[in-house]
Amino acid sequence: MNQPLELAERLDLAPVFVVGNSSGALIALRAAAARPDLLRGLSVHEPPGLALLADEPQMRPMLAGYDERISAVRVLLEDGKDADAAERFVETVAFGPGMWRQLPPDRQATMVENAPTFLDELRDPDGLSVDLDGLSGYAQPTQLTLGDQSPPLFGPVLDRLQTVLPHAERYTYAGAGHLPHITHPSEFAAVVIRFDSGIAASRSAACRLKQTPIDQPFTRT
Repeated sequence: MNQPLELAERLDLAPVFVVGNSSGALIALRAAAARPDLLRGLSVHEPPGLALLADEPQMRPMLAGYDERISAVRVLLEDGKDADAAERFVETVAFGPGMWRQLPPDRQATMVENAPTFLDELRDPDGLSVDLDGLSGYAQPTQLTLGDQSPPLFGPVLDRLQTVLPHAERYTYAGAGHLPHITHPSEFAAVVIRFDSGIAASRSAACRLKQTPIDQPFTRT
């Protein structure tokens, strides 16, 4: 079972609002496809659903470049060079050249510590896939976000997702890349909270509408 769904059911929290970044965004989308009844809303940032673009010839050069950068990170991880892998990921995938040195030491340490988990993700043969057919059954509000400094392939991924998500809206973080919760934490929190608050307000209004009694019966004239 998808872990967010299992947590929601065990703690009796449903319907829940799910937020995901990168590979976590793919997990969130799979949760929405598997059990849409357990979610009240969804916010995902740059899911690397590259399998969605595999049949588009114009995307192949960008996909090849992305695969090359990720493959270099994977080689370092498989050699046990977690620190080098984390730095290369930041410099070539997430942020850009020179950005590793600008991260606070605690952020660097966290990324190095979590590096083996990223290797597990890379070894998953279905790790970059999204079930569009299943996701088409999810009708709750969805927020799709990206950074204007990120690799250009994430925009087309969001475009494909929007073809099956009827209540999706986009937001772009100016000056941000693949990890806005790290580089722009205040804006990231505000954007997500504002979206979820809008969902809560809509649900509350709908609930009040259902509970409002009709004072006067309809009459014929």
